[in-house]
Amino acid sequence: MNNIKFLDYFEIIQKTIDKAAAKKYFLIKLSLFLCLISFFLSFPDLLSFNPNSDGWKSIYIKANNLVDPLTNFSPDSWIAKKVFRLTLPLFIHFTGASPHLIYIIQVLCGMLIFIYAYKLVFKISNDNTISLLLTASISFTYFGRACFYDLAPWFDGFAYLFIICAMYNTNWILIFLFSTLAAWIDERGFIALPIIYFYHQLQPQFNNENKSQFKTLLIPNKSGIVVILSMLMYLSLRYLLGYLYNMKTPSEDLNYDLFIENFHYISLALWNFLEGFWIIVLLGFFTFLVNKKYLNFSIFFIYLICQLLVTFFVADLTRSGTYILPIVFVMFKYLYDNEVLVLYRRISFICLLLCLFTTPAFICTDWPAEYWYKDSFPVYWLKKLI
Repeated sequence: MNNIKFLDYFEIIQKTIDKAAAKKYFLIKLSLFLCLISFFLSFPDLLSFNPNSDGWKSIYIKANNLVDPLTNFSPDSWIAKKVFRLTLPLFIHFTGASPHLIYIIQVLCGMLIFIYAYKLVFKISNDNTISLLLTASISFTYFGRACFYDLAPWFDGFAYLFIICAMYNTNWILIFLFSTLAAWIDERGFIALPIIYFYHQLQPQFNNENKSQFKTLLIPNKSGIVVILSMLMYLSLRYLLGYLYNMKTPSEDLNYDLFIENFHYISLALWNFLEGFWIIVLLGFFTFLVNKKYLNFSIFFIYLICQLLVTFFVADLTRSGTYILPIVFVMFKYLYDNEVLVLYRRISFICLLLCLFTTPAFICTDWPAEYWYKDSFPVYWLKKLI
């Protein structure tokens, strides 16, 4: 009886969402609403925004000279690692955009993340309810909030947007463009490119169940080839820039002691990376085993473990670990089946609740723990006024 009531309530919610989704500018209104909710629940420290900080100075040094090796900064600092992060410096080089304008563009990119996340989920599920629930879930994670409270600047939000756009589009030029832009935002963006590859490789699996796992994942289709070409071009240009201009990423702070120290926070960090989306990822791995897709299981498991191990070699755990979140779209694409539509609506609803009630946190083991957590809008201003 309770199950019937639950289904009735969900049917009412579905009809309401479908009706709203049919209206003009629905996605713009949704993204604006989620943006405002994100600002309210996890307000960025806008009063500390400093366009004259070393972080911003390094961006404009690179904008003026894209091949500057940034040797003026300490090799132990995170700023010195920006030497190959060229997407935003290149944009500034041609536009002359100020730090304040870049932040405004970044906020708009945050709204675009919600729009394209919705469109990507809808493309997989053709269901407005699931698309809205999972998009709202993203808005409560660092993946969805990065564009709003990144003042450093790190530009992770730009990379997240480019990754989603590369997954959503089927045009080879756009896949190549967005994959390349994500890689040159940050090395973490490059490490996330295999997720884009896996997503596009899974395309044929839904049309041909007899296709072998080996052919599905390891024999590149046309979109997969484009992603591989993007990766090869990145590695080639990076090597060439290093050889010609002595550009290199410092590795002094990548050490075994930091790796071991970070493992003290492993449970908190692992949850922080995906929050409620772990349900979809773990269900995906379980389904691989049930369907005897052992090669699929092994490839995704090895990739995930390698990505997580790399994450624990740096202090900013949240930044690094959240780059695995796009794997949720891959797992959801693999799992989705119209015959169990109600089940995935329930899963999406549980994801939303878990993400909503998880305290917003940015785990960086270089910082005191009290700086990891973001205040809501009223709490932030009460602290400033008192």
